[in-house]
Amino acid sequence: RSSDLAKGKRPEDNSVIDYEKIDHDARELYEAGVKRKGTDVAKWISIMTERSPSHLQKVFERYKSYCPYDMLESVKKEFSGDMQNGMVNLVQCIQNKQQYFADRLYDSMKGKGTKDKNLIRIMVARSEIDMLKIRQEFKKTYGKSLYYFISQDTKGDYQKALLNLCGGDD
Repeated sequence: RSSDLAKGKRPEDNSVIDYEKIDHDARELYEAGVKRKGTDVAKWISIMTERSPSHLQKVFERYKSYCPYDMLESVKKEFSGDMQNGMVNLVQCIQNKQQYFADRLYDSMKGKGTKDKNLIRIMVARSEIDMLKIRQEFKKTYGKSLYYFISQDTKGDYQKALLNLCGGDD
């Protein structure tokens, strides 16, 4: 089932906002989850993987008018294990992609040791896409720049490469 999350038949974002579909999807998620006993997992996967991120952001907002919980709280109540982990990450990424990556970068460097695979993967993958926005979210959330964290957590040529990918200190 959780492999269905990876399939995603998501359409490209377009500028047309379909308020009826937004309302319908918000109501469907509520009725397939919090409102009933047990969760209609197939319905959740269908909506979460077959709608554009901008559409889902609006669905998450509208969902609050049907449900006493926000989307993240609902996912935590409705799912468990790997499915919960996947859905939580999906919701967080849709809500604010740059914040999501800032949090993953922080997680890769906090505490003892560095989770190098995660750090490298994100730095390389996002360096030419939205690194400046990720850096802004990182500093806003963690009080120090991403550049500072990398310089404190790494050394040598590895550090130089990561700092170049980072693109500057804020």
